[in-house]
Amino acid sequence: MASRLLWVPIGLFAVWSGVSHQWYVCHIKQACDSQPPSVSSEAAAPMTAAIETVQDATAQREPAVAVPSPAPVEASPIAEAEDETFDDRVEILFQSGSEAAQADAALERFLDRLAAHLQATRSTVTLIGHTDSKGASALNQQLGLERAVHIRDRLISRGVAADRLQVLSKGGASPVASNETEAGRQQNRRVEIVFQDGV
Repeated sequence: MASRLLWVPIGLFAVWSGVSHQWYVCHIKQACDSQPPSVSSEAAAPMTAAIETVQDATAQREPAVAVPSPAPVEASPIAEAEDETFDDRVEILFQSGSEAAQADAALERFLDRLAAHLQATRSTVTLIGHTDSKGASALNQQLGLERAVHIRDRLISRGVAADRLQVLSKGGASPVASNETEAGRQQNRRVEIVFQDGV
């Protein structure tokens, strides 16, 4: 109860202070209706000029920033290798009695393309070695296998994983042309590349 009575004189003092201040300002200083002093246009002119000068100096100091144009999008070598297309079966020809394909720029380019394609996709290939009909059947079977291994090793040297490459030999059992002529025998001495899992 005593604390409530204490607030009464405090409230009265606050009201009296407000009223006294208002009476003093209005009746003694005669300042109730006065407005804040305004700045004339003549007085403001030097200030405006100074601001514009600073802005001009800032604009001169700040160099223009060139926004680079976006670089042209180039085709990815991996995407190109993925899109590379091959026939379902490709043949590489050999000389008579040889397990190594002769050096040939077109063959090198083909093996480069094939290696890039195999590295960029999940495709696998089977390399099947063939011979003509000359010689013993067992020797031709071995020669056909050596030809397939030769091409496999050249692909491995280009970065193709060995487990993506299977080698087989059919010897002289699957000719694609007549063995009665040299031209036909040349076509039969080959390694056939057969794609699996899509190209």
